[in-house]
Amino acid sequence: MRQQERGRFTIMVVSTGARPEERRVAEVAGRGAIDWTADGKGILAGDRDDASSPLAIFHIDVQDGRKRQLTTPPRGTHGDTNPRVSPDGQRFVFSRAVESSAQDLYVGSMSGGEPRRATFENRVVEGVCWTSRGQLIASLQRGAEQRSLWRVDVDRGRLERIPEAGVGPISPALTRSGDRLAYVSRLSDTNLWGVRPAGKGTAEARQVTDAVALDTSPRLSADGQRLAWRSARSGVNEVWVGRANGSEARQLTAMNGPTTGSPAWSPDGAWVAFDSRPKERGQIFVIPSGGGAAKALTDAAANAVLPSYSRDGKWIYFSTDRGGMWEVWKMRGDGAEAQRVAGRGAFNATESWDGKWLYFARRGEGGVWRMPVGGGAEEKVTEEPGPNMWGQWAISASGLFFVAEQDRVLRRMDLTTRALRDVIGLTKMPVTFDSGMTVSAAEEWLVWSRLDQARSDVFVVEGFR
Repeated sequence: MRQQERGRFTIMVVSTGARPEERRVAEVAGRGAIDWTADGKGILAGDRDDASSPLAIFHIDVQDGRKRQLTTPPRGTHGDTNPRVSPDGQRFVFSRAVESSAQDLYVGSMSGGEPRRATFENRVVEGVCWTSRGQLIASLQRGAEQRSLWRVDVDRGRLERIPEAGVGPISPALTRSGDRLAYVSRLSDTNLWGVRPAGKGTAEARQVTDAVALDTSPRLSADGQRLAWRSARSGVNEVWVGRANGSEARQLTAMNGPTTGSPAWSPDGAWVAFDSRPKERGQIFVIPSGGGAAKALTDAAANAVLPSYSRDGKWIYFSTDRGGMWEVWKMRGDGAEAQRVAGRGAFNATESWDGKWLYFARRGEGGVWRMPVGGGAEEKVTEEPGPNMWGQWAISASGLFFVAEQDRVLRRMDLTTRALRDVIGLTKMPVTFDSGMTVSAAEEWLVWSRLDQARSDVFVVEGFR
């Protein structure tokens, strides 16, 4: 596949003769894996009919590029990607995503019909392949267990862990004979870092967390003394809390498996709102900051993520796709009176410290917007950060902080004069898949998340059965 523009990809085939030649087959919207049909006359890929539809699996004729839709995912979901054709050419497996963090495997027939669900984990699928006997080998995370390779018996619905692959393997692949299994072992260490942006002289970054696991989505309390964040240090994603410098860390939530994060403190510090996915789609929950039972404020009929309290504590803003595309809504602290605030892809909203403005990003677009809290015209404040850095910005009482990717700096914009100032150079770039920045009102402390190291190794299991 070759990327043509954002959101569009071209499938190319290359001849294997003495003088290899490229030939364009078709253009598709899905960037995931593609696969040949058993007869070599077709390719399966993710695509969509129009921008408002979820991705579906299409059969594409290699000779003339004609497309035939094989799956029809429910509207409002992310859709179907990463097809893999069975060795006998009669079936194909694919990943269906209700939203980016809630995926499962489905098996369809090349002759048509409704696909059958093969897994029920509601977690990210990190690769799948077929065995010669028509079973699947998939990289799954089940319940509160760490990611492993699992043998999936499609016909009987049974799952068996493959212990030889250890913990954390992804992208499984089998030889045609089926006696050698390859997989990728990936090390990814994401930590929180802090800086004093209001200090005099050269700003110096300080490490806030150092667990060899995912730490991201930080949020300071209103008084700037406490920090909440998403962490996988226990083996699964949960919300952790501690002092602003990362000390005295303790696990707050116990969702035991589903992707959980995006914490937000209530103004009085008594509650923490967060999102989690126990029922496929993202839901908003609240939990006492001192610990206790979590309470769901939204159902799983549509995604609801990225909560943020209003400054008076009367409302919780959140991002939802209940209208068919991402919008910012708000609701009372008990989930009542939910109402739309900003549309057209609005995402990741937070109120200004004086409670007059609502700032937000837009999915698929760079920049930060704002609008009056009581309603009114929207205004684009800055062209940065870029669309991949939708979560890497934060508001203080007088400034907007954001990541400038091309210049590799953390930058501050004065909200009154719009003057720009570079705070600190970024030797390593922040994460792009999550909310990742928070700052105190008076700018005494700013925290962001960055990928400190990433490494992948390929392993092979000989004599696999």
